[in-house]
Amino acid sequence: MTNKLDHLLAALPLTPAADEALGQQARALKGRLQELQVLLNGDSTRSSRYAPVPLSLTGRIGFIIGGYWDSQTAVPQGYRDSLAIARSDYAEAVQRLTQIATELDALGSAAEALGAPWTPGRLPVLRQ
Repeated sequence: MTNKLDHLLAALPLTPAADEALGQQARALKGRLQELQVLLNGDSTRSSRYAPVPLSLTGRIGFIIGGYWDSQTAVPQGYRDSLAIARSDYAEAVQRLTQIATELDALGSAAEALGAPWTPGRLPVLRQ
């Protein structure tokens, strides 16, 4: 989706019929995709400055797997709690990703209707 959105952002200035509102929608979607990336993989800019950051979804799952992989004891409550948080974060991520995908498809259709150049993810239409 990031690649598709980047190409759409590059195509919009080449579309004379497109107005600034379409560009603003595309940039807002890009921001939401970046927020989703932080939810999934963490905030690398903050962590690179050694600032405390909450566990990302992949970090949390890695913590659970790495900490309990070779254990033969009952699963501790802390791991169960962490798994519950991961499930909640995953459900949120899927919901947000689905919404972004729907809006991105609509944005691509709107750009295509305005005569935007071809972008990846859209089937080319041969005009007679």
